[in-house]
Amino acid sequence: MDTRPQPASQAQHWLSRLPYAALVLFVLLIGALIWLTQLHDEDSQRHSLISDALWMEQSLQFQLDRNPPHLAQLGP
Repeated sequence: MDTRPQPASQAQHWLSRLPYAALVLFVLLIGALIWLTQLHDEDSQRHSLISDALWMEQSLQFQLDRNPPHLAQLGP
């Protein structure tokens, strides 16, 4: 007695598992999308923080550059 599956039943076997494979692929793609979005957000926050720090440094430097003439006027 031959217990090997027939070619038609093998194709039917793979076709019956196709929705599960598609679901796994979909979940993996959603996971990759979430991961890439998180990387983009972290990069955006890093650039924003650098920009804010540079602006603060420039603002402080401007304030410090303005003070010596005022201090010289107060001195003898």
